[in-house]
Amino acid sequence: MAEPTINAEPDLVPDEQSDEEHDSSMGLSLASTSESLRSSILDYRKENGRTYHRYKDGKYNLPNDDVEKERLDLQHNLFIMMLDNKLGLAPPNDPNSKAKRVLDVGTGTGIWAIDYADEHPEAKVIGVDLSPIQPDLYYMVGIL
Repeated sequence: MAEPTINAEPDLVPDEQSDEEHDSSMGLSLASTSESLRSSILDYRKENGRTYHRYKDGKYNLPNDDVEKERLDLQHNLFIMMLDNKLGLAPPNDPNSKAKRVLDVGTGTGIWAIDYADEHPEAKVIGVDLSPIQPDLYYMVGIL
């Protein structure tokens, strides 16, 4: 019986570019970087009167237009009604949950994340989505 071989070569190979090329202190401005990202994020593909984001163009089949936003909010409200006014059935959705950090992946309009944050003021809730539906906004309560 043959002995299994062990591949001693690493799976990860570092880039040949030096770290200096990526160093923001070397003149790369965050404003210019975010501006180019902002313009590409808002470059939607239009098909059959609907708009779609361009990330992996054509792979994600749901639109990101106003009609879709209304559908997402309606779906959220239907789930709330079906679940007896609960945001979900997993333990962090329990009104007495003490989760400190919550990540809503595919947040869409942000309605679930907003409802969760209202119900759990002790939690830091972050919503992430492919389309910039909600503004990139962070609220802090405090005295200035």
